Order: sequence, then structure tokens, then C-alpha cells
Amino acid sequence: MKPTLVARDLMSAPVRTIAPEATLSAARHHLQRYGHGALPVVNEIGKLLGLISRRDIDIAIHHGLADQRIADHLTAEVLTAQVDEPLEVLHQKFVVRNIGRLPVLDGERLVGIITRSDLVRGLLQAIETTENWSTRLQKHFAGSAWEHLKQLANLADKQKIQLYLVGGGVRDLMLNRPNLDLDLVAEGEAGAAIALGAALKQEDSTIKLQVFEKYQTVTIQWPDHVAIDIATARTELYDQPGVNPKVEHASLQQDLYRRDFTMNAMAIALNGLQSGKLVDHFGGKQDLENRLVRAIHPNSFIEDPTRIFRAVRFATRLDFSLALQTEHFIRRSVSNGLHDGIGGERLKTELAYILQASYWFAALKKLADLDALRCIHPGLKLTDLLENQLNTLEETVSKLPKLRVASWQLRFERLLLEADPIIIERFRLEQQANERIQLTQQKRSAFEKFSEQKLEIRTIHQLCHQMSNEACLLLGSALSTPRQNGLYAYIERRMQLVPLLNGNDLQTLGYKPGPQLREMLAALMREQLEETLADRDSAVAWIGRHFP
Repeated sequence: MKPTLVARDLMSAPVRTIAPEATLSAARHHLQRYGHGALPVVNEIGKLLGLISRRDIDIAIHHGLADQRIADHLTAEVLTAQVDEPLEVLHQKFVVRNIGRLPVLDGERLVGIITRSDLVRGLLQAIETTENWSTRLQKHFAGSAWEHLKQLANLADKQKIQLYLVGGGVRDLMLNRPNLDLDLVAEGEAGAAIALGAALKQEDSTIKLQVFEKYQTVTIQWPDHVAIDIATARTELYDQPGVNPKVEHASLQQDLYRRDFTMNAMAIALNGLQSGKLVDHFGGKQDLENRLVRAIHPNSFIEDPTRIFRAVRFATRLDFSLALQTEHFIRRSVSNGLHDGIGGERLKTELAYILQASYWFAALKKLADLDALRCIHPGLKLTDLLENQLNTLEETVSKLPKLRVASWQLRFERLLLEADPIIIERFRLEQQANERIQLTQQKRSAFEKFSEQKLEIRTIHQLCHQMSNEACLLLGSALSTPRQNGLYAYIERRMQLVPLLNGNDLQTLGYKPGPQLREMLAALMREQLEETLADRDSAVAWIGRHFP
């Protein structure tokens, strides 16, 4: 038999409130920032004094009263509920009074709020047989991971914290895909995750505990290398697109709403009376079944353009489609140029995920179709020439051993070659990557001065002998096909050659250390590449003739 649902089970907490001494203009800013229709007004001890609605604020400000106190304009007679009131009583209050929200009190203190949506979910839960995911969780996370989840769940019960598995762990459980990247959300007082981590450390001294106060999160690692991230339920606010958001304590529903896509915005309760219950406010389970990537709200991509790249990454990796409305949101977001060349660590991370994957080319094509490559830099287009350059680079790298730079990194740098230096700087690349890009930009014009038919190995060596193999590969990816093929053939031959003489050999022959040695070694390498020197003796003789 299902337990009777009460207000505590349905309410969202914590509640955003405002003090009676605040001005109407401050209240309007608060409502606009969080997208609410009304604000509870409470005193210093949390007692509910009334509600102030957006409509009442707008009317008062229209009449020049922006600086007046909220206390003079609030609605004091407010219908409320106590935390233990059953669902049927709550339902009656909503219907009889036709209200949109119901503050929940513990005595006189405001502890939560129930919206119409919360009520509807409660009514559905009361009449439906809700699937319990506990058994599937145990099978999916068999072994020590499940034991650690149980350990945390039991401790959360003692701490009066509600603990949930969220995000990718829930998604991949439903898709039956392996995923030990475990993210949990702790719903309770501010700092609930940190309190839970501290309690676990006190109970089990073998764990490693990292605390991130700014984001109210902890990372726990056990000696068996299982790691779990726990975050206090929070919401995120973006002051500017693409920057790291500001974090505030919130309810589970608000925490799920801040996420990118419906399939990543589900949770499963790990403890308490609701243990094993799926929380799916946005239809993520149905979207998984329909193989759709769907954004949760219209401004998702405006607030965080890296979600465009995440959407394409998920769709390509899982062989899903973008929901039509989501694709529209992406096109609208990039069309106004707001995200052109936005750069930053977050975009760099998303690009790295894509370019390291086996599906990188399909993802780039989808990004190009959405015109989203302009987020990397405004002039970036996936032309036929660029496609060929990238694919030839990939084929060449796959044949070369012992490169010091991964192929995905060279692809990343290739995408930035035509970007403005200011945009490149925004990605905060490592020094060697910046040097490869700058060297390629300089050398490309030198290569283009030569006719494709006259690009002999001697010419290539003259231009490239001081460049690393990785820099040569990047340069080749920026050239026309014949020049690219000639340079890549040069690199392959150069990497296969064993020098007939080295710097020590030249010093033994009586040459002094200095720039001349580098010049002599480069000349020897050129002769070897042209196959004019057969062995060590012929190399020594050649040096004697040309560097007497």
C-alpha cells in the first residue's frame, strides 16, 4: 500500500523570499532574475507575513512607487498549508480558492511552497503504480559502487538529508550503458553535501574527501578507486553567456531545471520513504524512449552556448535526433552573433570531448549544419577543402608512430588557424599549441609562393627542417591537397630516417659546437632525404667537401 502523500512530500524547498523592508523595485528585480510570479515576504525569524505578486509590483511602480516598502503593498491574508497536511486537503484548497501556489508552514515558519505543477504530480503519483528502480540500481551498480551508494544513503537518513542519483547515471541506467561517473544531489539545508561528506569522513577515515565550498560540492574517493560527486541541490544564474554561473541553494526541482537536457534532468531517490522512486519533471524518460535530445527551457543555449556542442555530442554519440524545438532554439541562439568566437575553458572542454571521439567528423558536420562553428570563430565553415584537409591529417597521423601531440589536439588547432589572435587567446591554449599555430600561419604563406609542381623535397626541407613533426602536420592541414600530400610524404620519410651522423660525430671530426652544427645536420638530413648519401662514410666525405 502506498504511503499517503503530505505537503512535505510535494513542496519545493528552500523558498526564495524577501524582507518586508525591501523596496518594490528590489522585489521586481528579484522576480525577473528568478522568473517567479510572486514572492513570499518573511520576517527575520522566517515567519510568513504575506505575498507580493509581480502584477501588484508592476502596477505600483507604474504609479511611481518603486521606492516604497514591500510591507505597505503585500497581501497579508494568504492561504497556507502545514507540512503534514494530506494530499486531498491540499487539492481541495487549490480548487476552492483557485490559487497558483500554496506556502507550506511548520508552525509559523515558512519551509516550502507547492505549485499547481507539484499538486498535479502528486495526484498522478497517488493514482499510478510508480515503477521502483531500486532493483535495477543494484544490478546496474553491482559490486563496491552499490555498497558505497548504500553507505551514503544510510548516512543521509541519519542526517535527515534526501539523497538522489542524478544526471548521466540515471540516463545510462535507463539506456543500459555502463557509467561509473556517479553524481548525487543532497536535498536539505544549505551545505547538505558538505555535511554528508564530513559525516562520512568521520565514520570512514579511509576515504579521500575534497570539499568545494564555492559550489557546495564534495568529491569522495574510496580505496577501491570508486569516486562519487555529491552536490547540494542548487540553481545557477548566468550573468553573461558562456561564463561560469553563480550558484545558489535550491530545491531538487530547481536543481534539475538548471540542467541542459531532459534526459540529464532525472533523479532517483536513494533513501527515505521514496527510495527507488524516479523523479522526472520534464519527460526525460519518454525522450530517451523516443531517442530525442530536448532542451529544458528556451533560453538554455543563450545562457550557456557550450550546451549547443553538448547537444550535438549526445545526439551523435547516442544516435539520437535533436527535438525540432531544440534545433530551433540552437539556430536562434547562434543567428544573432551573440556567441561568435566566445572561446573559454568550457567551450574548449566540450570541443575536446567531441574531437577525441570516434564520431568527431559527424559531430562537426552537424555543428556546421546548425551554423554553430561560428562559436569557435565567426569565419569558420566546414568547406569541402577543410573536410579533405582534416581527413587527410587523420589518415597521416594514424600511420605515424610516437607523435608527442594527439591527433584530436591537431584537429582542434586546425579549426583555430584562421581565427583572430584575440579569439585564440580566449581558449587559453598551452604555449606549444600557440607556437604551432603561429608558426603554421607564418609558413603557410611561404609554401603558397611556390608552384605546386615545383614543391620538391629540397624546398620542403629548407622551409621545415627546424619545425617539429607535429608543427609540420598542422601546417600540412592548412595547405591545398597537392602541397599537403607533398609535406606529409616528407614527414613520413623524415621520421623513418636514422641520421648517419649526429652532433657528437661532427665534434669528433673537429667541428665546434654552435649554430653551424645545426646547419650541417639539416644539410645532411636533406641529402639523406634525397637519397644522395648511402652510409656513414659517404656522409663524412660529403661534410668534408661542403664544410671544409
